[in-house]
Amino acid sequence: MRKVKFFTGPYRQKKLRTIAFWSIAVLVIALLLFFLLRKSLEPYDFQLAYDKALEHSDFEEIISIHGQAQKIIADGADSGDNSAELADAILIRDKIEIQLSTYSQSLIESVLRGNSLSSEEAERLSLSMSIVGDDSLEVIEDVLRDYVLGVISEAEYIHFLETLYPVPEFKRFLSEQVNEFVLIRDFKTALEPAYQLLQQGEYSASADAFESLGDSEYSSMRSLDHILENLRMEALDSLYLLRMPEIQRLIEQGRLYDASLIIRSIDFYFPDREELIQAKNLTDKMVPSKLIYWSDPIEAISVKPIIADSERAFDNDVFADRANEDLLTAAEFRLLLEALYENDYVLINGNEIVDEAGNFQRVLIPSGKKPLLIFLDDFYFTPQRVESGICSRLDLDEESNVLGVIQDRQGIENLQSNSTAIDILEDYLQEYPDFTFNGAKAVIVLSGADGLLGYPLNSEHLVRMRDQAQSIGLSFYLDSVNDFEANREKLREIFASLEYKQWVFASQSYNRISVPDQSLSSLSWDTEHMQEEIAEFITDLRIYAFPFGNHVEANSLLSSYLANSGFVLQSGSGTPYAYTIQKQGYVYIDRQQITADKLRNPQANFLNNFVSGRQIITDNKRPY
Repeated sequence: MRKVKFFTGPYRQKKLRTIAFWSIAVLVIALLLFFLLRKSLEPYDFQLAYDKALEHSDFEEIISIHGQAQKIIADGADSGDNSAELADAILIRDKIEIQLSTYSQSLIESVLRGNSLSSEEAERLSLSMSIVGDDSLEVIEDVLRDYVLGVISEAEYIHFLETLYPVPEFKRFLSEQVNEFVLIRDFKTALEPAYQLLQQGEYSASADAFESLGDSEYSSMRSLDHILENLRMEALDSLYLLRMPEIQRLIEQGRLYDASLIIRSIDFYFPDREELIQAKNLTDKMVPSKLIYWSDPIEAISVKPIIADSERAFDNDVFADRANEDLLTAAEFRLLLEALYENDYVLINGNEIVDEAGNFQRVLIPSGKKPLLIFLDDFYFTPQRVESGICSRLDLDEESNVLGVIQDRQGIENLQSNSTAIDILEDYLQEYPDFTFNGAKAVIVLSGADGLLGYPLNSEHLVRMRDQAQSIGLSFYLDSVNDFEANREKLREIFASLEYKQWVFASQSYNRISVPDQSLSSLSWDTEHMQEEIAEFITDLRIYAFPFGNHVEANSLLSSYLANSGFVLQSGSGTPYAYTIQKQGYVYIDRQQITADKLRNPQANFLNNFVSGRQIITDNKRPY
C-alpha cells in the first residue's frame, strides 16, 4: 500500500496562497458580473445623469445624454414601446433642447450686441445648432428682417455675419445671406418706401407695394420672399382689423352705401373672410345699382311734434283747437311717410348737402328718386304740450331706442313707442329701408329756453316749466326730472344714440326769437347762449331753422353772422315750391310747413306733389 505524501514547507504554503488568490479573483469577478448584469437590467437614470452634468458644467456629457435619449426614443418608436424609460427619455430630450435653444439664442444676442465668440463658445454653439438649429432659424431670419427694416445698422449686420458664418453649423443657415449680400442691400433700399406706407397706416398701398416687390428678382431669395410675405400679411391683417369694424358700424347705422365703398376697396384682398362676404352680400342687395347726382333744388318739409294721445289732444280744452290745426297724430304721420314714399321721395342727410365752407354739394341718390329733407320743427316739450297730447320728454328703452314718455293726468309715466316722429320714422324705415339713402333720417330742430328734449338743465328752466305746469294744474309734471346732473347724463345718452343713428340737428335760436326783428347784438347773444347749452351734447350743429317760418335773406348782416357762426345751411319758409340757393358762405333752403289744416286741402296748399291728394287727416277723435 502506497503512502500518501504530504507536501510540507515552503512549497505547500505557496500552493495554498495560489488557491486563495484565484478563489478571491473568481469571487470578485462573479460579484462584478453580478452588479454589471444588475445595472444593465435597471433603467438608465437620465435625470440624475443630467443633473450631474449640469453640476459640473459638462457640456459634452449633456450632448451625450441627449444622444442616448434620442436613441431610446427612436428604438421605442420602432417597437411601439410605452415604457417609463421612454417617457423619461422624451422628457430629458425636450429639457436639453430647450436649454440648448436658450443658450444658442443668448450667444446670438450677444453677437448682435457687438460681442465676439470665444473658441469654446463657437464650438458649443455649433454643437447646439446641430441639435436645435431649425429652432434658431427664426432668430436668424429676424436679424435679416431687422437689417432690411433699419432696426439694426449695416455694421451690426456685417458683424453678425462675420462672427457666426465661421461656426460650422451656421454656414448652412447663413450661406445664402453671405453670398447674396449685395442683393440684400439693394432690397433694403427698395423696401423702404413700402415699409413707410405700412408705418403710416396706408395698409392697402403697402400691401400692393410688398406684392410688387415679391414679383421682382428679390423673391428668388427664399428669406427675402418670406419677409415680403410676412409684411404683406401684416399690412392686410391691419387693414382688415381697421376696416371690418368700420364696415359693421356703418351697416348698423344704415349707411350701406358708405359700407359698400369700403367693401369694394378691400374685398379682393380677402376672398375667404366670411364676415366680409356676408357684408358684401347685404350691400349688394340693398344699395341701388344705379345712382345719380342731384343738382336741382331740394325739397324740404317740416312737421311739429306728433300727437301721441288723441283723447287728451282733442278734449275741448284751450289747447285743442291749436292741436287740431297744426299737429298730426302718430297714425297720420305714418300716412304722410307712406305718401312720400309712394311719390318716390328718398331721405337725405341735411349735413351733407353743404360743405364746411358753405358750398352746395351735389346729392347722390338712387336713380328715379327725389331727395327730401324732413325737419322736425319746434322739437321742445312743455306742460302745455302735454295737454295737447304730446309726450313730456324723450327717453331710451333697453335697446337704446329713443321713445317718448307719456304722462297721464294722474302723473303716471309710460315709455311708449309710436309716440314721437323719431320712433315712427325709425319703425317705418325698418319696413321700407329704401325710403332713405345711406341711413339718412331727419333734422331735429332744437331751442333752449325750455331745456332740451323735455329735460330742464338749470334753475331758470325749472322755474319756467314749473310755472307753466302749475298754471294748468300739473303740479307733478317735474317730479321725475328735477335733478340737473342726472338730466345731463340722460341727454348725453339720448343725443349719442340719435347721432349714431344718423339724425342731425338744427338750431331755431335759444328763445325761439323772430330773427328778422333782432339786432346783431341780440342775435349774437341768443346764438352764443344756444351754442353754449348744446355744445356738450352735439358735435356738429350747422343748420339754422328760423322759427315761425321767417328768414333773413333780405338782411345780409344777420345771415352773414349766422354763416360765420357755423350755420352753413339756413332754412326758412316763404315759397310753395322747392327753393335752394347758394349764398355767400352758406346755402339757403326753403321748407314747406306741413300742418293738419294744410293737409285737409293739399292741392290748395301746394302739397299735392308730396301726398298726391291722399287723405292724411283721418283721426276720428278730431272735432272736425
